[in-house]
Amino acid sequence: MTKRVILLVCLVFAGMIGIGLTGRAEEPVVETRAYLHLEQDVCYLPSVQGKMPLVVLAHNGGGSKGGWGDFPQELAGEGFFVLSVNWSLDGPEDLEEAIIATMRKYAGKIDRTRVAFAGGCHGAVKLVKVFARGPSTGGIKYQVKTIVALSISGKDEELIKAFQAPHPPVLAVYTTRNRYGYAGINKEVAEEVITEPKRVVALEATPHGQSMVTDGTTRAETREIIITWLKEQLQ
Repeated sequence: MTKRVILLVCLVFAGMIGIGLTGRAEEPVVETRAYLHLEQDVCYLPSVQGKMPLVVLAHNGGGSKGGWGDFPQELAGEGFFVLSVNWSLDGPEDLEEAIIATMRKYAGKIDRTRVAFAGGCHGAVKLVKVFARGPSTGGIKYQVKTIVALSISGKDEELIKAFQAPHPPVLAVYTTRNRYGYAGINKEVAEEVITEPKRVVALEATPHGQSMVTDGTTRAETREIIITWLKEQLQ
C-alpha cells in the first residue's frame, strides 16, 4: 500500500510539473536590425495567428531604445507587434522610413489598419509629426488608431497645427514633479495643445518620458494605463 501511495504522489507531482511547464508564458522573439543609420528592434510572439496590431516606440530625445527596458517584450506578450527605433535628431522622415521598411519586411505579421504611436518627450513630438504629414510618396499606407505621449515637451507651430486637425485619440501622461523641470510644458501641451479626443493622466511623481515605464515609482501604474488604453484602441 505504501509503495502505491508513493507512486501515486510521484505521478501527481510529475503531472503538476508538466502543467507548469506547458503553462509557462511564451518568450517573445526580439530581432535587431539596422535601417539607414537607425538601429531598431522588433518584438513579437511567433505563435500569434494572423496579423498583429503594430506599436511603434520612439524614445526620449537624447535617449535610446534601451530606455524602454523590458516594456517592448511585455507589449509583445499582450499580442502586439512592437517596433522600437533609435531615432536621430533629424526631421521625422527617417523614423517614417524605418516604420515603412518594417511594415514591408514583416508584411505577413503586421496589421496596417491597427497602428499605435507611443513616444517619450521629443520622441512623442516626432511621432505626432510623422502622423500629421502622412505617408510619403511611395510609402505604404497605414492607419494610426491612437497616439501615446509620455511627457510630451514640444510646442512648435507644426505640432500645434497637427492637433488642430482631426487626429486619433491621444493618451497623454506626465508627472507633476518632473525631475528635469518639464512639468509646466508637459501639462500645457497635454491639457491645452492636444485637443479632443484624448485622455490626460497626471502622476504625482518625478520620472520623465519613457522612464515612467521603468522607474519603480511609476512603472506598474504607467504600464497598466498604456496597455489598457492600447487594447481599447486597437481591438
